[in-house]
Amino acid sequence: MWHAKYKPLYIFSGLLVFLFAFIIRLVFILNFTVPWVGDQPSLFSFSVNVMNGQYYGTNGAYWPPAFIFFAGFLFKIFGKPEVPDIGIVGVAQVILGAFTTLLVYLTAYKMFKRIYVGIIAGLLYAFLPTAVLYTGFFYTETLWVFFVFLSIWLTYVSLEKKRRIYYVITGISFGLSVLSRPTSLPLAFLTLILYLANAITKPEINIDMNSDTSTETSVGTETSIGIGTKIKTDSKPGLKINLKINWKLVFVPTAIVVVSMFLTILPWTIRNWYVMGEPVLIDVNPGINLYLAHNEKSNGFWVNMGLDDPVIKLGGTPEADREGKKRAWEYIKANPGKTIKQAVKVHKLFWTMENEDIQRMGPEWLKGLQKFYSFKILSLLGIVGIIAALILYHQSLWLITYMIAYNGLIDFLYWASRYRFAIEPFLVLFAGLTLAIIFECIYKCMKKLITKIALSVDF
Repeated sequence: MWHAKYKPLYIFSGLLVFLFAFIIRLVFILNFTVPWVGDQPSLFSFSVNVMNGQYYGTNGAYWPPAFIFFAGFLFKIFGKPEVPDIGIVGVAQVILGAFTTLLVYLTAYKMFKRIYVGIIAGLLYAFLPTAVLYTGFFYTETLWVFFVFLSIWLTYVSLEKKRRIYYVITGISFGLSVLSRPTSLPLAFLTLILYLANAITKPEINIDMNSDTSTETSVGTETSIGIGTKIKTDSKPGLKINLKINWKLVFVPTAIVVVSMFLTILPWTIRNWYVMGEPVLIDVNPGINLYLAHNEKSNGFWVNMGLDDPVIKLGGTPEADREGKKRAWEYIKANPGKTIKQAVKVHKLFWTMENEDIQRMGPEWLKGLQKFYSFKILSLLGIVGIIAALILYHQSLWLITYMIAYNGLIDFLYWASRYRFAIEPFLVLFAGLTLAIIFECIYKCMKKLITKIALSVDF
């Protein structure tokens, strides 16, 4: 393999991006006082329940469990901090953020087969303002992104190893990401696209001008795809294209990954069934969030409906989920025009709005970094990289599909800065590809220019 020849550079580059990410995040949390706002107090109280041995602490399922148990066990071992200090959780998130940066580096290398793409992507994530900011918050974001990129990297590893144990480990990692935030659930299914792209062999094209062996039909020549599978093409007689697909390498890995993911989730689903009498997969937030996005007060942002609201007062119960979905769909059916208009508004905010959390709560140096390294710059570089990847690297299609699907989900709900953070690491991957292509073009042009100048000099 390429990196075996340059193993010292491969290892050094990984250590470099890891250390950059670790240092910048450590400096940040040591000089940052967490604004105790938003969902943090609620998540903290649930984590304290875990610390006190009360398991989840309620008979509902309002929050996904992974971050709550992660923080609760840390509190149990190292002690509960006094808010707004998040204590050991902040230190753990610094480490997780650094390892996520390393995983971004490794994933970019696996995807694009260029070590310098990995280095650029790793450095981009190390200094990503939102990734730095949420290291200091008592939110699930840092843990979730870590599990997502661990899962993505393991998927590419399983692609190379082609052993069932790697598919199982990958599925377990996906399960942990879903237990952190259910929106990563589709990623496990989208591995089908990656395994399919990998299973297609290079087409064999044979031209025989005197061929009598090609099977002609009313629409052209039959083309074989895999064993015993044929499709018709418009090829001329004598032109045979054999495109073979090893379907076993498509469906078996995907099935193992998906089953392993659901087996990882299963204990929590059983718990929900036991305490609530219904098989709630992860939590009841889908219906509640749908209701918050589509009601008489909705405006494209999170809306405080008040504790006396008929859905909110049901808490983290299946009834809240059902009632929220019922009321939301009734509103959508009655107001299709407003729903579409709101989705367009959220989509525009998604791609143009800078992170408000940094502007309202971030330190001055992070605000300055955001001006230099804004989301608009990241998204522009990322979109160019996506176009290049669609042309050059088909194995990235599954991640692009997820980004589009996630963007559509948020468009249908409401705008919040940290919701967009979910796809920013993906944009970093493709922005790394864009910058690598630009630097490579500059290098080649400079090399040609220097060579031309050198040849023109009369020694």
